[in-house]
Amino acid sequence: NLERSILPTSEERVRFLPKSLGGRLYRKSLLWGECSMQSVTVEEQTSNRMVRSINELRQTATAIGRIVTLERFRPMLLPRHAADVMAALFQTDQMKNVLTDERHAEQRMVSMGSDVYYNTIHNIFLGRGASSRKEVQSVSPMVLNVQAVDPHTRARAYQMLLAGGKRTPQWLRRRVGSLLNSLAASNLRCVVDVFVVAASSLPADDVSAASARLGRVLCAVPFPSERDMMAALEATGQCSSAFRYYQQLFSQLALLLDVASTSIEVTCKETNNLASDPRVVAGVLTVWAVIGIAPHHVLEALML
Repeated sequence: NLERSILPTSEERVRFLPKSLGGRLYRKSLLWGECSMQSVTVEEQTSNRMVRSINELRQTATAIGRIVTLERFRPMLLPRHAADVMAALFQTDQMKNVLTDERHAEQRMVSMGSDVYYNTIHNIFLGRGASSRKEVQSVSPMVLNVQAVDPHTRARAYQMLLAGGKRTPQWLRRRVGSLLNSLAASNLRCVVDVFVVAASSLPADDVSAASARLGRVLCAVPFPSERDMMAALEATGQCSSAFRYYQQLFSQLALLLDVASTSIEVTCKETNNLASDPRVVAGVLTVWAVIGIAPHHVLEALML
């Protein structure tokens, strides 16, 4: 039910099984998952088939999401399968948007009880607030004890969903990119750790190239005009979403520089060596990547 290139193929994923599963599972037994990764586009599906696919994806995301967020399995399974659950959630939302008669389709969806669980899983993995928690409490109070997916795990899931590059469906790149920007505006440190520091250990890659790519992603939101910037600075509480995003982003950039300054100072005092933590270097390079892209009027208003 997933479009092609949303997730790595089963053959690619079984190469990197954790050591804890060594000798317990035959690798061939995991290839059954390939049957669900059909090369069928959304446009080729009929309305009835799409509704069935939506139901299957909702039920699968709900079942797997509830398992991997259990306290017993969360430390091992959630980091590995957060992207799988998110992929099912994204694909479900995309299929629902494609349906022409959405009201009629909603009547043919799963029961309200499953909807409550699905909405909760949706909130836990995609951070859609807590609007449905009162409904969940009447069905299963245990769901209330489940914490939302942490920022670092979300960043790793976004990286996996974007790993296909241009092969990844355009609608998914837009959706994940938007969520990645929102995450960076509130916790840029996690995004840098996943997209820059981790990428530096890969063959034929380095921190500079990874930070430059991340800088382009962070600046994908259209910059507000100089007039909009002046109006936002003069009128408190009246500003565009783009201004708020870059205001939060540059606050996060300032935190990275503050951490870098403190780390370098401590390192120099202890070792008399300018060598620094790779995480600090990655943070500074990401700051420079954003500064190199942002126009002067934005830098003047938010940094200078």
